[in-house]
Amino acid sequence: MTLPQAQRLIIAGLSGDEEAVRKTLNDVNYYMKRNMVAYRSHRKTRLKMLNDAVL
Repeated sequence: MTLPQAQRLIIAGLSGDEEAVRKTLNDVNYYMKRNMVAYRSHRKTRLKMLNDAVL
């Protein structure tokens, strides 16, 4: 989780609005999943490049 995501969650939690908290949690979960997909893709690419360079 990034610092801005944590800040959004804190602000939503302090607002007392359950719908705002729910929406913020959904947004943060979405971006965390997308960041993990990108991380895995980039890692796979880098490992393949490294493997090709060694062979």
